[in-house]
Amino acid sequence: MNTTTLPLGRTGSSNAFTGRSLFDWVFAVLVFAGGGYAFSRYGAAMDVYEKGILIGTLPVCVALGW
Repeated sequence: MNTTTLPLGRTGSSNAFTGRSLFDWVFAVLVFAGGGYAFSRYGAAMDVYEKGILIGTLPVCVALGW
């Protein structure tokens, strides 16, 4: 029986921050800039839970995008 190995994702890097392209970092900056805009625009209308959700979703969105 023959098997085939398909490499998925980035190989040879155990750190999540090494080997990222410029596009990856621009994406992360845009996500955090959008979160900062939403926080500055709608922060007064949010309670502490909604602010926590907004802050918590930013790194999750970057991780999913990467």
